[in-house]
Amino acid sequence: MLAALHARLHEIAAPPGLESVGPGDRLLHLDLHPENVILGPKGPVVVDWTNARRGEPALDVALTWVIGATSGGVVGRVFLRAFLPHFDRDELVRGLPAAAAMRIADVNVTAKERELVRRLVDQIAVG
Repeated sequence: MLAALHARLHEIAAPPGLESVGPGDRLLHLDLHPENVILGPKGPVVVDWTNARRGEPALDVALTWVIGATSGGVVGRVFLRAFLPHFDRDELVRGLPAAAAMRIADVNVTAKERELVRRLVDQIAVG
């Protein structure tokens, strides 16, 4: 469901005036993970739009990857096994450095999570 939400979201052009995080004109949530989706009577509702920006969809998905892999514990890793195959891995890997930098710069991220982000990037670069 979250992969489908990303796809639907990225069909939307960003509203005029929305801050950019690089090239691209798509609406990005930049914090879209299972805890920011509420299942309502008419379907899923995406909440917490604080980080929304304009840019390339791969960055948005790569950031979900980073969050799930470094802040989601076992549940995050299980989620990612179902989520990531819906996307082009090469495209996500290209978006990973920018996503990692954004996550590391987030003041709400702990030192341990920052270290996990660095390790994730190192693992992907090697493998």
